[in-house]
Formats: sequence, C-alpha cells, structure tokens
Amino acid sequence: MATNMALLTLTFSFLLAAANANSGVFRATMIRRTGAINFTQAARQSRHRLSMLASRLHTKTTTSSRVVDDAQIPVAMDGDGGAYDMEFSIGTPPQKLTAIVDTGSDLIWTKCGACTSCEPRGSPSYYPNNSSSFSKQPCSARLCRVLLYSMNVATCGAGGEECDYMYDYTFPNYTQGYLASETFTLGGDAVPGIGFGCTNMSEGFNGTASGVVGLSRSPVSLVSQLNASAFLYCLTRDASKTSPLLFGSSSLLTGAGVQSTPLTSDPSDSIYSVYLHNISIGDVTTYDYGLRYVLVDSSTTLTYLEDPLYSDAKNAVLLQTDLARAPDRDGFEACYVAPSDGTSLDKAVPSMVLHFDGADMALPVGNYFVDVGDGVVCWVVQLSPYWDQSIIGNAMQVDFHVMYDVNNSVLSFQPANCDNLPGPPGSRSRCFSAYCVSVCKIVPVAK
Repeated sequence: MATNMALLTLTFSFLLAAANANSGVFRATMIRRTGAINFTQAARQSRHRLSMLASRLHTKTTTSSRVVDDAQIPVAMDGDGGAYDMEFSIGTPPQKLTAIVDTGSDLIWTKCGACTSCEPRGSPSYYPNNSSSFSKQPCSARLCRVLLYSMNVATCGAGGEECDYMYDYTFPNYTQGYLASETFTLGGDAVPGIGFGCTNMSEGFNGTASGVVGLSRSPVSLVSQLNASAFLYCLTRDASKTSPLLFGSSSLLTGAGVQSTPLTSDPSDSIYSVYLHNISIGDVTTYDYGLRYVLVDSSTTLTYLEDPLYSDAKNAVLLQTDLARAPDRDGFEACYVAPSDGTSLDKAVPSMVLHFDGADMALPVGNYFVDVGDGVVCWVVQLSPYWDQSIIGNAMQVDFHVMYDVNNSVLSFQPANCDNLPGPPGSRSRCFSAYCVSVCKIVPVAK
C-alpha cells in the first residue's frame, strides 16, 4: 500500500508540474507498433540499429570534418520488434498520422501525396494540397541551411525556391523529398510553422508509420522547433495503452524519487548517452572499470553491454537464478524454463541495478527478464559486438518517467506505474483510460 501511494504521489507531482496551462507544455502520445514483442525480431532489429549507431559514432570520431554524411544523418527502425510511434496531425484541417519516435534522429519527415515510390506501403500519407497552412521552405530558410551546410544532406536548384534533401540511413534505406512548413497538432494544441521533410521517395521501411519524428538536439528536430528545453516519456507495460510524451522544461519531472545523471554526448550530437560505472546483480556488484558511456535510445528494444561488463553481469545472473536452464536463443545467453508452479519470477531471479554517474536505477524484474515464448524466459541483455559501444533499449525503460533535459545536459528518471497515471485530486481534467488525453491541461476546481 505504501509503495502504491508513493507512486501516486510521484504521478500527481509529475502531472501538476506538466499541466500549467501557460507553461508551453505540449503532450503527444506514443503507441507500441506491435502488441506482444516478438523478441526474435527485436533481437535482429536491435542489433541492426546498434550497428548503425556505432557506425555513425565511429565515423564521427575518425574524421576531422564537421560536415560528414555518415556522422550526421538520423537513424530509424523498420516496422516490428518493439518500436514506438507518435500520434499527431499535420495541416489545416488536421490530417492524422503516426511516425517513429526516434531520440537518435534529427529530421521530422512524413510521406507526402500519393507517394507511389515510398515505403512503408499502405501507411497513411499527408496531402499538402488538402491543407491551407502548407508552404515550401526556400533555400534561404534557417532549417534548410542546417540541412545544407551542417548536415550535408540538402541541395538547392536554380532560384532557391525549394530545399531538396536526401537522407541515406544504411543501404538500402533512404528518404528524399523537400523541406516544408506546416501546422502540427500535438494533443489539443496546434503549433504553426514546424519545418519537416515532405518525402516523395523512400525505401527500406515497413510497418504502419508514415515517417520519423526526430527528438535529437539538432535545430531541425521537434524538440528544438517546439523550443522545449526538455522532453519526457513514460513507457507503458501494457501495449494496448498509450505512453505519454511531453515537451516543456525541466519542471516536467519533480517530487521524491527523481535521480539525475549527466549526459555525456556533445550537444551537437544526435545521440544521447550517459556514464555507467557498474551493475549490481543480486548480491554481486560488477567491477568498476571506470566511466564508460552508454547510449539511451527510444528505438532500440534490447539492451547491449560491451565486455567485460556484460560477462561479469551475465555470470552473476547465471549464479543467482533459481530456475532450470533452457537453451540459448537469438543472442540471449541466460534463458530459463519459466516457473510453472506459481513461483513468482521476482523470487526466482536476482535484482538488477544500473549504477550511473550519480544515480542508481533499480529495475523492475519485467524490464530485464522477459517471456520469449515456448515457456521460456530470458535475461533481456545481450553482448554488444562493439568493444566500446553499449546501449540501454526501451524495454529496460518501461515504468519510468525518463526526462531528457536538453538545456542542462542531464538525464533524469523516476519510477512510475505508466499504465495507470491518474489526474491529480482537486482538478478537472479531460481524461480517458485513467490518463489525460491530448495536452494535459489541468484546471483547478473553483473553491
């Protein structure tokens, strides 16, 4: 009971801080693109994404030029395996769309018009001709200059009336089109003048999303264009429920239980990373090999650790798990027969705590042991194929408020029950399924 009350108190603090009607807070919703995660697909896609992120980071560290295609282009996921989409609308009147939420991407883009040469096929498109607020951005526009000179992904024809872009992700994935400006509707708020990519050709994407929403610190990302100094999400465990995504300031997250750790990446980077000292597994704490940075990512499902940290943590799991071993599968090296005698998984596996620089993240069991099917549960951490690259995926972030304080270069987190976030007492709120719809605007009850 005390734990539940504490969670409610944290939730109320979070909502009250986020709900000031004049605070410039915008609320969107995220949906998981599949119901139950297929961890075979998740493993394949997470490895692919990690390789793209690692390639970009390695390219950046081995070149002296600021303008490098591979170091600056965004990274996206394809259709399945635990990724999240953001729900929003574009245009006047609003046209509803979904797009992949990606903390590792810069540009916002969506399929435009008939887009017969676009993937994913079958997902909705935005139609500029049906909107009264649409306009193309010329080459003189600030965002076009960013794409043109800082990111080296744009071209300008004679007259400079259209800013064309081509983003190469990893062969054969790419998207190309022109830069435009439109009114975006996030929840109940219409935000005019958002620059985005109007894509007329793309390849290598599948699923239900119509594009990508970049949440990096780049000037072209949604975070920057909303003038948000911070953004926050709370990923639900129940895939049928939406996850809130808020843009505002560092006051989005307050109350007991908030812990913070510095972001290590350069503000010019698209990628968010933090320092990790070591990990506690049950009664064992791994050796502290010194500060090492790990990526924190919204579009990678699994968590990958480099050696020797991975081997130390895995061995501690194997030594302290009281279940019958099952064969390894899909890169998972600590798999077990799921308890069938009513034994709680919490009692059969050791606890797990991530020790960041100045913050400790005690994980719920469901964030690091998962049901992979056929009566088997596995430790949802895999060995990174890169000696200097680790990543914390979205499966490990479930049931936490996770806030990226962009202005202060800080990552903060707070335990939460993201499936059940009620509005605070003494207020009127527009709610459904125990959580406020659209922008979370709480209006105090008149006394």
